[in-house]
Amino acid sequence: MKQKFLFMLAGFGLALTVLLFFGKINIYYYALGVFWFLSAVIFLVCLLKERRRFLRLIKIYRENSLKLFCRTFDNSPDLIYYKDCAGKYLTCNTSFARAHGLYSGVDLIGKEDFDLYDRGIAEDLKLMDDRVLSSGAAVRFLKSSMGHAGGVFIHEIVKTPVRVAGKIVGIAGIARDVTEQHKLQEYLILKQAQLSSFLNNTSLFIFMLDPDGKILLGNDKFNELIGENDKTYLGKTLKDTVLSKYTDAISNGLDSVVYNKEIKTSNVLIELNGSKNWLRVVKSPVFDRNERVIGASCVMRNIDEEVQLKIRRDTFLATVSHDLKTPLAAQIRALDLILNNTFGELSGEQRDIIEQIWSSNKQLHQMVTNLLNTYKNEDGIVRLQFSNLHMVHLAQDVGQELYLLAKDRNLKIEFMDKPVNDEIIADEQEIRRVVINLLSNAIAYADTGTTVRVSMYNNGHEYSLEVVNKSRYIPKEKLDTLFDKYVSVSNKLKKIGTGLGLYASKQIITAHKGYMLAKSSENDTNMFGFVIPVSPEQRVNTDRPEIIKNH
Repeated sequence: MKQKFLFMLAGFGLALTVLLFFGKINIYYYALGVFWFLSAVIFLVCLLKERRRFLRLIKIYRENSLKLFCRTFDNSPDLIYYKDCAGKYLTCNTSFARAHGLYSGVDLIGKEDFDLYDRGIAEDLKLMDDRVLSSGAAVRFLKSSMGHAGGVFIHEIVKTPVRVAGKIVGIAGIARDVTEQHKLQEYLILKQAQLSSFLNNTSLFIFMLDPDGKILLGNDKFNELIGENDKTYLGKTLKDTVLSKYTDAISNGLDSVVYNKEIKTSNVLIELNGSKNWLRVVKSPVFDRNERVIGASCVMRNIDEEVQLKIRRDTFLATVSHDLKTPLAAQIRALDLILNNTFGELSGEQRDIIEQIWSSNKQLHQMVTNLLNTYKNEDGIVRLQFSNLHMVHLAQDVGQELYLLAKDRNLKIEFMDKPVNDEIIADEQEIRRVVINLLSNAIAYADTGTTVRVSMYNNGHEYSLEVVNKSRYIPKEKLDTLFDKYVSVSNKLKKIGTGLGLYASKQIITAHKGYMLAKSSENDTNMFGFVIPVSPEQRVNTDRPEIIKNH
């Protein structure tokens, strides 16, 4: 506004001067016009000089401010610098200087990118500078370079124009080292690719549901199952796919997975494209970084062979039970009647022969029972029916049942320690099988003419039963293996056995949350037994050295 006024004043003075010269106006007005004209010109020249000085001060102030800014961030790991429009560096922080092998920012003044980098990198940086100067906008990009001390570094660089009075006078830049983040990103990309490759090449059907049952992702095998390779099923529920008829069966227990963080398993028979298949579905919770459930991963695998095997196993069990175990039980019952003189008195020789037949049938019956129990519990799950039972009465009843087996080998069965309180909560039928296995084993392997001793203890929390006999020493490293399937010392002792008695017993005792006991002394005394809680709510002390750990 001042400049316009001065120009008007100078123009008015010049007009008066011209009029006076050509129009012969009064000398007073002539002098006045010349005065105003010269005054306006002098004042305008001073003002223009003052404006240039003012702009120079602003530029110096801006540069000093940038220098102060760079010094303020001397300890920052980010590389901060400022250069003029010609590409010459004016200042930088210490991190930038040290990264380029310089002691301080003073050593950088006047240098260009070509003084610091290889020609290829310098040309790329110059292109970015030109882009900032031409567009007047900031640019962001990644750049890899070789560090002064060696090694490749990746920086995220931001260049922005610096303006003075609306004119671009330089470029400020900040470079942040993102080498580790970039490496981590590449690592994650690689692992994601490997995981995707694994998921897509497995024989499992894998997909993920959100808490509302919508499909979030699926592998290639799942795509084939539902016939949608273009993944159009994403965001839909199972009801919106070819699995709509099986939605309830597949999604069964999803709420427990999401809200109770449980793992649910179910078997589903599906029929697609005219083919029937049994699938096992395992649903597991998926957590975020705050341990909140954000969905469920679902893995389905074909179990047709497993189902067929179970059918064959059930058929085998039914056949063995009907064709072998039932006749054996009938024979033992008939022999019991004969030995009890139901059909008349027996002579001594007759009784001896029938007792041997009874003993052999009883042993064979026990072997068949162990075999059936092993197959029945092959899935590792023993289904218990808890009830109150008296262990002393049960053990003595088993001893009486096996009396003839012991008599045949000239053995005695003695019950040594019997607790006053012998009542526990357990499955009577299964515990009876364990006691029969332990006592019959002790009889089978005991030295002829010795005594088999049975002891029981109850401390209020756990109940233990121990069967001790005189027999060969068993090294400690072999004691554990005797509880594995089909492992027996029968062959070594030239006896007949399936190697399933202790294995089946361990399954039963483990189901009761208990442990098997085994100890062998070098004086040829062996002890086998078990310890279980007196009720399902109690726990067993696992510090006893004779305990066989469950694994």
